[in-house]
Amino acid sequence: MPQRSQHERVEPHHVDIQEGVVFGSTGSRDLRCDVFRPSEPNGVGVLLLHGGGYKIGDRGLMRGYGIQMARRGYACVSSEYRLSEEAAWPAQQQDVEAAIGWMQTNAESLGMDPGKFVLWGNSAGGHMALLLASRFSSGTGADVQRNPIAAAVTYYPITIYEPEMGRCWELFCPPMFPGGGSPEQWRDISPLTHVSDQLPPTLLLHGAQDDIVVASQSTRYFDALTKAGVTAELHVYAGQGHGFDFDRAFAQHTLDVATLFLQRYVPSGRAEP
Repeated sequence: MPQRSQHERVEPHHVDIQEGVVFGSTGSRDLRCDVFRPSEPNGVGVLLLHGGGYKIGDRGLMRGYGIQMARRGYACVSSEYRLSEEAAWPAQQQDVEAAIGWMQTNAESLGMDPGKFVLWGNSAGGHMALLLASRFSSGTGADVQRNPIAAAVTYYPITIYEPEMGRCWELFCPPMFPGGGSPEQWRDISPLTHVSDQLPPTLLLHGAQDDIVVASQSTRYFDALTKAGVTAELHVYAGQGHGFDFDRAFAQHTLDVATLFLQRYVPSGRAEP
């Protein structure tokens, strides 16, 4: 997850930043997000989901992405979700669904077309992006007025939960189901389980030497997407590990890759009221 100082390339758009905007409530506290508004929005809205294995991390980790993508015309929302010490799964999924619902309700003021939402996540956030893309595309997402997700952009996402994940299993599984979980539960939260031809265009970026979320997590998912006829693109970076986009050069490169991908598959321009 890039640090705030990494993305310094200047784009033509001014960015208006609002921090700590309330988008929902858990019943005991407010849920907040940071909003990055471009001066000339292109109508595409991006929900940014941070990583951290569901144990650590916060919405500020996605600030660099929000600023740089907003400079390119994309209205962005960096959302928090409850971490595992605060609430067990599926609280995290419910919080992200609430963020999507809030974006849909406020699409006009945010400069977004509700039919052009992109889910963008790193690591655990990438897992969430893929899982929610499948839920909304299949019509099983939160009970809100919704449109299918237009695209997903993910960095080193978890796509299947199984003991063969090795270190990834040890790091990510205990926070999800403290009691251990069942095979059925693990299959249900695995995006690979839910691949269908209804999924949106999907971009996968992964380091070949990732020893936390192994690259086969993305390659297997990519193979399943292409077999199902889903538009998909996979970039595997030689010699790179987990969080390779901490490096400024890789951070900038992947932003360029993602921008081109979105330009190709999520046309700009807001829908007429």
